[in-house]
Amino acid sequence: MGSIMRSLRKGAAKPALALVSALSLVLVSATAAQAHFTGDDSVDATWNYEIKYEDYTQYDDAKNWGVSEWNKLGKVNIAADDAVSTTDLEYGDYYDSSTATIGYWQPRLLSDLINFNRYQMDKLSSFNKRTTGAHELGHALGLGHSYSTELMSAYCCNGVNTPQSHDRADYYELWG
Repeated sequence: MGSIMRSLRKGAAKPALALVSALSLVLVSATAAQAHFTGDDSVDATWNYEIKYEDYTQYDDAKNWGVSEWNKLGKVNIAADDAVSTTDLEYGDYYDSSTATIGYWQPRLLSDLINFNRYQMDKLSSFNKRTTGAHELGHALGLGHSYSTELMSAYCCNGVNTPQSHDRADYYELWG
């Protein structure tokens, strides 16, 4: 039900895109590099493929790094919300010392959420905070966890903080 509501909110083109993506995955051979998608995203397809965000995080450098790196790929415009746009994504912080989670992206009905765990983020170097910011925004773009050498690896802080070759291939497969 949530994905149906999100499709209605984000535009009619998304179900067709999801179907095409799902069908194309079936056609990939087992030996070829496979695409990694979440099946959901924060992209507003009704307004020329954009993500408008609101910022409630203290980790502006991590957020700005991720926005800058993904915007370099062109297809989806990621920008701060303004008075006349609808918010697609919110950035926030929380504190939880009982988990190793550094941050997460969460799809929600009205606007999705990237939340950074202050307890873990404050332990990271600037480079690894940027890795986290770019990685979570990759999820907001619809990318799932990928290979260990990629930004979208399930393991944080693998020495990269920019989209790598497979990250870019997945991004372009989703967004053209």
